[in-house]
Amino acid sequence: MKTNSDIALNSDGTYNPYLASRLEWDERFGSPIRSAENFKRIALGALAVALVAVGICAYLSYRVQNVKPYVAIVDAESGRRIAGAEGANPTRDQVQLEKALESFVEDWRLVTPDIELQKRASVRALMMTGARSSKAHGAILDYWKADPPTDKSARGISAYASNLHSLRIGENTYEISWTETERAGVADAKRTEWKAALTISIVPPKDKQEADNNALGVFVDDLSWSPTK
Repeated sequence: MKTNSDIALNSDGTYNPYLASRLEWDERFGSPIRSAENFKRIALGALAVALVAVGICAYLSYRVQNVKPYVAIVDAESGRRIAGAEGANPTRDQVQLEKALESFVEDWRLVTPDIELQKRASVRALMMTGARSSKAHGAILDYWKADPPTDKSARGISAYASNLHSLRIGENTYEISWTETERAGVADAKRTEWKAALTISIVPPKDKQEADNNALGVFVDDLSWSPTK
């Protein structure tokens, strides 16, 4: 077995004390030093993984704290579901906006033998849709053309929306649910549950006339609806 002295030779075969000392150092101390360096690398890697894990946990904890739970309540009598953010405290403007949207639905769905009342309700509903080019404007006109409210009332039919509830489901989108009661003459009232999705925009009034017609400047741009049961 060769020793360090046998290996530490120059090309001409003479002894090289520097090479011998280096080989001796590597043999005695090099391996422990390399082991220590490897241990440091492993320790630093483990520390980095731990810091990343702590950061992820902190982020998830922050997200959980900022989650706003929604509460769903089912009316035992009508079966309607009412949902909303727990502890939500809507502003006055928000309450007024939702009330305006609910009034829009009431005007749109009204069928009454009182021609003057019917006309005022229909005009208010159309004014809430803004420009005639809006999808909501066309959707309402198509709905009325299929079976005009005046024709319904002439057949002895009346209808109105009640138990309205608004739910904001997007930045400019609301869902309105309501119970629609329809009565034909002296027959028993027929009640159905409906919901509509409304996309809105806010255009503040520019003058007194616009303010009188639509004080909040809320307009329904798009509209779709369907029975819920």
